[in-house]
Amino acid sequence: MTPFDGCLIIKVEVFLPLQLKLYMPEIKPNQIYTTGEARDFLKISSSTMKRLLKKGVIKAYRVGGTWRIWGSEILELVSPKLESKVYKVYDKIREKTRKTIEKW
Repeated sequence: MTPFDGCLIIKVEVFLPLQLKLYMPEIKPNQIYTTGEARDFLKISSSTMKRLLKKGVIKAYRVGGTWRIWGSEILELVSPKLESKVYKVYDKIREKTRKTIEKW
């Protein structure tokens, strides 16, 4: 006699599709999004979103107590143009720092 005598064994198989695709809607420049939707697009936390709004990195408009963001603002944030602007600012700061150190 085994401990499994009288037990009913059920085998359950779950079939998943080979390729699971998550649908990510396209960001439309002329559409207005909430901060939650923008966070989902950018894959950032709520604290990061608050910081970006507070520093003015993302332009947002307050409507009825909540923030609204144009799709064009979200697209501008992830565009290569912004990256080139950041490098230009960085180069200016680096050059200014270098000149200040040389004066010492």
